[in-house]
Amino acid sequence: MASRYIQIRQKHALEKLRLINCELSKTKQSVKNNATLLWSKYLGVNYEILSICRHIKPYSAYWSFFLTAIFPFYIILQCYLLHMILLIRGVPVFERSLFQFVLIDISIFFFMLVRECARVVKLNEMILLENRQFFLLYFNCGKTESVKYQNVLKVNDRMFKK
Repeated sequence: MASRYIQIRQKHALEKLRLINCELSKTKQSVKNNATLLWSKYLGVNYEILSICRHIKPYSAYWSFFLTAIFPFYIILQCYLLHMILLIRGVPVFERSLFQFVLIDISIFFFMLVRECARVVKLNEMILLENRQFFLLYFNCGKTESVKYQNVLKVNDRMFKK
């Protein structure tokens, strides 16, 4: 439930960033006139993003221990159930079908848990990319240092992908 709330907040902030970047990508002349307004909008969205990060941090600290224990447990349990279903021949049909039901149920829960965690991370990466896009667009408006900034972003991208 908390993951969904965080995702909703992330999507809202991402949409605001995209709107600001859309305004920046319009004609450069109108951007120069509205640079202060766009910068103040960006600062407001950035404050919201920092609020989301402050919200995520305690959840991450709290759930990291449980997830570290739950993931191996579910994997071992899935392997055991799969072993009981496929390799043991003397298991009665009722118990075999019960094992299949439990295996399917656990697998669905496990994949949903992984999916929810991955969605939060993916939205964070999308916000990061939109922030970089804003940086390039904003400082590209009439400034010649944009090539230097683009090189810095490329270096940071390589560091980020490791």
